[in-house]
Amino acid sequence: FDEFSATVNVLSLVRKEAIKVRSILLDNPRISAIVLEDGSANWDISKESTDLASDVESDKAGSGTLDLNVALKKFEIRDASIAYQDRKSDLDASLRGFDLILSGDMAQDNASLELTSSTERLNLLMGGIRYVKDAMLDIGINLDADMVNDVYTLMDNTFIINELVLMLDGNVSMPEGGDVGMDINF
Repeated sequence: FDEFSATVNVLSLVRKEAIKVRSILLDNPRISAIVLEDGSANWDISKESTDLASDVESDKAGSGTLDLNVALKKFEIRDASIAYQDRKSDLDASLRGFDLILSGDMAQDNASLELTSSTERLNLLMGGIRYVKDAMLDIGINLDADMVNDVYTLMDNTFIINELVLMLDGNVSMPEGGDVGMDINF
């Protein structure tokens, strides 16, 4: 990173309330995600708990820590380089010059979100075949999210790969314990 910043409501710290994070910025991150042949991933860094019940009970007893309430209104990534290698699936993908801005009130049960993203160079190689080489990618997504019912409505969205423009709208629902429902129009 060149810069990582988070905007936090300081009064929530003073009052010993839930910590309220308002915005997050990642500037110039370099990310390399790797899945090995055995399915293990380099980002899976948590220790396996041997006794989940005692962990839950100790949390209920109160450890004196503050809750984290992410009342996020803006998440931004600037000039990222992201590489993904899945050795199990023989897949390599990379993004260079990746920018992303996600804005909206993400703490609400019903939220209107806007996502804009651009990538200077997108590459995709699978099974030894190069499917995409140094493509430019621009994405604009307008989304109404019903967080309670897990229903997401897409409106007036654009995906641009080099000079190919795709527009879509529709909805995606993810009912608890059910199949993902999709009604998408291009």
